[in-house]
Amino acid sequence: MKVLIVEDEDLSADLIAGMIQDRFPDITICGRASDVEGAIDSYFKLRPDLLILDIEIRGGTGFDVLNAIKNEPIKVIFCTGYDEYAIRAFKYNAIDYLLKPISTAEFDDAIESARKILDQEVALNSILKHPNYPDPKYLVIADRKGYHRIKLDAIVRATAEGAYTRFDLTTGNQIITSRSLGYYEEILPPTNFIRVHHSAIVQVACIVNSDPDLGQIELETGIIQEVSTRKRKLLKLHLGLR
Repeated sequence: MKVLIVEDEDLSADLIAGMIQDRFPDITICGRASDVEGAIDSYFKLRPDLLILDIEIRGGTGFDVLNAIKNEPIKVIFCTGYDEYAIRAFKYNAIDYLLKPISTAEFDDAIESARKILDQEVALNSILKHPNYPDPKYLVIADRKGYHRIKLDAIVRATAEGAYTRFDLTTGNQIITSRSLGYYEEILPPTNFIRVHHSAIVQVACIVNSDPDLGQIELETGIIQEVSTRKRKLLKLHLGLR
């Protein structure tokens, strides 16, 4: 796992780096940055697996960094002296939000959570890319709480939220994951799911009312979904309409 530390206080950056080197010798610190521009540049040059990110940094905030790389599947642990940003931080699907002074036990737990998520994603990708992998009946979806094994027929819709994807389920529940909608478009079977908009994939069986000519469909949970102009013909074919 490669880690990029974004911290504008040298002492704090040294402390984080030291904790990683002493406690996780198998993890590589691929770079350090102290401002927004440097963090963005470093991310695209170094392609780290994990950001350890402060909130208040030179040139803006850690949120500015995440907004600039929002289409990237990055994992984030916030390390900051400000507790008032926690709710906003978790909207970015943060793995953890650590307050300074950093507890070694909490830091260890956060790193292990990141490692577990990354290891499971690698294993899952390996399975899904295997040529003999059968058509799935389930989809494994990861969020910050863990992994969810969801039946495909329980998925009503998947929508893009920046770099993340939100799944609406037949139960009315939602799951938000850090994977992109494009990633799930490659996995979901095209006979059952159709991308009706650049930001939405729906399960065909969950469509209860449709008017492709008007550019909208109704799903079984009451969701009204827009259909883009270029997807209307494909939707008609899926629905057996002329």
